[in-house]
Amino acid sequence: MPWDPYLESLTFRRVRYRYRGCSLEFDLSQALFSSAGVDTGTQLLLGLLDEHLDRRSYGRVVDVGCGTGTLGIAIAGSSGIGLEAVDRDALAVAFTERNARVNGIEPAQVRPALAPPACSGAGLSAGPDLVVCNLPAKAGEPVLRMLISRMSRLAMQSGGACAVVIVTPLSELLADELRSLRVEVTAERRTVNHVAAVFREAVLCEPREEPELSAFFRGICEFEGPRRPYRLQSVYNLPEFDGLSYRTAVAFGLLRGRRITGSVLLYGCGQGHLLVGLSQTVKRDATLVVTDRDLLALEITAFNAERCGRAGVATRVVPGIAAVCGAADPGSIDLLVVNDDPVSGSSWNDAVRDSADTLLTPGGHLLLVSRSTPVTRFERTAGDRLRLTEDRRMHGYRAALFRRKD
Repeated sequence: MPWDPYLESLTFRRVRYRYRGCSLEFDLSQALFSSAGVDTGTQLLLGLLDEHLDRRSYGRVVDVGCGTGTLGIAIAGSSGIGLEAVDRDALAVAFTERNARVNGIEPAQVRPALAPPACSGAGLSAGPDLVVCNLPAKAGEPVLRMLISRMSRLAMQSGGACAVVIVTPLSELLADELRSLRVEVTAERRTVNHVAAVFREAVLCEPREEPELSAFFRGICEFEGPRRPYRLQSVYNLPEFDGLSYRTAVAFGLLRGRRITGSVLLYGCGQGHLLVGLSQTVKRDATLVVTDRDLLALEITAFNAERCGRAGVATRVVPGIAAVCGAADPGSIDLLVVNDDPVSGSSWNDAVRDSADTLLTPGGHLLLVSRSTPVTRFERTAGDRLRLTEDRRMHGYRAALFRRKD
C-alpha cells in the first residue's frame, strides 16, 4: 500500500507476548491505545479465557474495538481459528491487519465500523463465534450498552459466547446491562482496576432497536462560525462538544472574510465544526470532500453538514494523512485543509507535503491547522512549491495558509 512507509513511521515499538504456548509479536503505536505493551485489561481477559478456550471450540473470534489487534490476534493465533475485527478508527484497522500478517493469520477480515454487526454473516469456518471486547471506558453509557447488546446478539445467533473487560468504576453498568439482557455469566475475574466476564445469552429475547449513530449523541449547542452562528449535534468521545477549541477558533479567524471557490478536501473533521465553517465561506456549487481516520467523526460531520444545509458532502475513511491522496484525483483540489497533529517520530511533514503536491491544482492552497510548533517545522521544510501567504496564532495553535506556486 502506498502509505505503508507512513504506517511504519507510526510504529513505536514491537513487543513479544506469549499466550497459551504461542509466541506472538505486536507492532504498537503512540497514535493508538496502549503503546507500551499489552494492556492489563486485555491480559486479564485473556487469562480468564485461557481455560474457557479449551472447553469450547469456535470458528472465529470477532474483536470489537480491536485497536492494534492484541486481543483478537492472541485468541486466533493460539487457537487456530479465524479472525474478524472492527474498529471505528481506520488506523487501528491498518495496525490490526499488519499485526495479523506478522503473526501468520491470513486472511483476517478487518474493517472500520462504529459497532459490531447486528447479525452474524458467513463465518470464516463452520463453528460458532467468540465475540470479545476491551470496552472503551470513555465511550459513554449509551454507547457501552449498545456495544454489549450488539455483541450478545451476534454471539447468540451463531451459538457462541461473549467475553468483555471493563474498568472497575463501570462494573455496575456492565452488571446492569447483562441483567437486562438476561444472559448467563459463565466466568468472571476481578482486579482492583478491571472486571472481566464471559457470558452467553440464556434466552432468545426480542431484538432491540439500536441505531448506531444516535447512541453516540451527547447534545446540541450553538457555536459562533466564521460568518454566523450555527447549531451542532455533538457525540461522545470527540472533543469540542460544548465549546470551540483554540485550534478551531484560529482556523475560523483565518477563514473569516474569505470567499472560497472550487473544490475543497478536509482531513481531520472532529464533530464537524470545521466543515460547517468551510460551508459558510465556500460557494454553494463548491465540491466538499471530508476525510478522517475516525469513522465516528465522519458520520457526525456528514450529519451536521446536512443539518446546516450542506447535504451531499462526500466522506472517505482513511488510516492517516498519508492516505489522503487516494481520496481525490491528482491535481483536482483547490483548497486542502489538514486539521491534524503529528505523532512523535512519524513522517508527518513529508505526508502533508506529498498530499499537497499530489492533490492541489496550480495556484491551489493548503490550510494547515495544528499546534504552533508542528506548523513552524512544516513551514521550514515545505520547499519552494508552497509559499506562506497568511497565518493566525492563538494560545499555542496556528492556522497557516500556503499557496502552491503555478
